[in-house]
Amino acid sequence: MKRMELSIQNNLTFEQGCEEYITDCEARNLREGTIKHYKDSMRQLFKYIDREMFIEDMNEKTVESLVITLRNNPSINETSLYTYARDLKTIMRFFMKKEYIEYFTITLAKADKQPI
Repeated sequence: MKRMELSIQNNLTFEQGCEEYITDCEARNLREGTIKHYKDSMRQLFKYIDREMFIEDMNEKTVESLVITLRNNPSINETSLYTYARDLKTIMRFFMKKEYIEYFTITLAKADKQPI
């Protein structure tokens, strides 16, 4: 007899998932500056990723698409691009941990740091 598998679907949007991530950060007692950084980064990510996109529809292509879009934007430098991509990776790892999406590896290209 074949065993039945439970298929759990979530209907969380990217925005709702981000709010849940911020709540998790506050529950883990992260520093206020860290939480502020994530909130600011999410505000930037919402410019490039649809807030209403379902979390279950996110995958490797989401990260690749973000990086390509940011690279084509002349007002964003390499360091900002890397920061936004790293923050998206962190949020998506949270989604994977909560089992909202399947696990996959996310590799980020290194940013060329400009001397100050």
